Amino acid sequence: MPEPLNANADNVRAASSNTLTVASDGKVLIKALDGYDGSSPLVVVDKVDAAKGSSVVLLNATAVKEGTTVFAVKDDDSIEDYLFSTDNLLKQVVDNKVVTAKAENVFSADILIQNPVNFALTADGLAKDRIENITTNATAQGASAKLNAIALMGTASGTQTMAVNIANTQLDTIDSHGSVLVGHAHDRKGADLWIDVNGSFSKARHYSAGSHEYGYRSDVSGITVGSGYAFGNGLAAGLAANFGKGSLRGQNTGAGIKNNIDYFGLNLYGVWSNPYVNLIGSVGYLQSKNEIKSQGYKAKPNGKTFVAGIRAEKPFAVTEAVKVTPHVGLRYKHVRVDDFNASGFSYKNESANLFELLVGVAVSSDIKTAGGAGIKPFVDVTATPNFGDRKVKNKVGLRNTAVSDSFDARITNNALVNGTIGVNAVKGSHSFGLHYSVDGANDGRLDQMLKTKYSYQF
Repeated sequence: MPEPLNANADNVRAASSNTLTVASDGKVLIKALDGYDGSSPLVVVDKVDAAKGSSVVLLNATAVKEGTTVFAVKDDDSIEDYLFSTDNLLKQVVDNKVVTAKAENVFSADILIQNPVNFALTADGLAKDRIENITTNATAQGASAKLNAIALMGTASGTQTMAVNIANTQLDTIDSHGSVLVGHAHDRKGADLWIDVNGSFSKARHYSAGSHEYGYRSDVSGITVGSGYAFGNGLAAGLAANFGKGSLRGQNTGAGIKNNIDYFGLNLYGVWSNPYVNLIGSVGYLQSKNEIKSQGYKAKPNGKTFVAGIRAEKPFAVTEAVKVTPHVGLRYKHVRVDDFNASGFSYKNESANLFELLVGVAVSSDIKTAGGAGIKPFVDVTATPNFGDRKVKNKVGLRNTAVSDSFDARITNNALVNGTIGVNAVKGSHSFGLHYSVDGANDGRLDQMLKTKYSYQF
């Protein structure tokens, strides 16, 4: 490769009165040095002898201002046969002048942050440096993937999705503790102490973000410790604290984005058992702490989720040992994640308000052992359509400017179908449980969970 002609004040004067000769397969490299003023003609010559097919490549193109002349020559016709190119996708040479191209005209795939990309090269700061690095010596496909990963730092990190999933896990735990399927009724006066340990895996492949698809894969483990008091008349109330941690990896357009999550929460719950129905209700608060990593940059937004739920169930005896328990429930979740700044960009998303209707049926069997233990295996199938803000608006902009773009991104599914198999056992004041569940939904959603539980009635 030939040495480039360096564009600065000295070589501009030295190049005067010269003739530049380039063969048909020749290439001229021009480099804007650090001392270049950004607007002077890059090379000044009297004459250019250029064969057809020769080329000029401008290096360090982002240091050249809009409208700058590349070659200043006395004979303008002599440069018509040049093929101009630069080392940056957003910098082009048109009619012998350097111009900045629009992102939407450069990339075949949509860029979720077209406005910030278009504006960044005229600004100063970390965002400009990142975009210059991404679009220099790069392919359009590779650069667009990195630019969209910037846009999805908040979305594909699953801050809202994971808050929804973890809140549902906690509501499931409360419902499970108060259900007739546990094997012990809440009519024995006194206090209880209980613990629930769970681990889950979740993934989705085809969540939408604007015109793009992203996905996630997550692993979460948690523990809930609760204590309640039964009044001896079918009424019981208690408090449960939950905490845990997990990780999420973005997929598809969100590839390379990671999130480590810590959470804790509190739930107040109540159970009312009577001959007609078993009611379980709860309200709670969940705080999630996120540590997002993407392209070497970090952000730590917090999430706040308010939850409320109610479930009604009624067991019917099919035989002496087999019962069918239909159940219906309603849940509400308000999810809010803090705005944050990272790597020269600002990120905001709308709060989400979600409603879930749970309709299902469980089949269980009551088995009494010779030792006096009661064992209750069960199978449960539940359908859960979701309503409300299944998609939320995300706003990504250049930090400290009014320049931004927004797009809608999915945070949960239209509906989930859950299948759970488990066994609960009671022996005296002790109760044990082991449950395994699978969720399936649209958009390539699949969840699996394993939980074990223990309670003691005083």
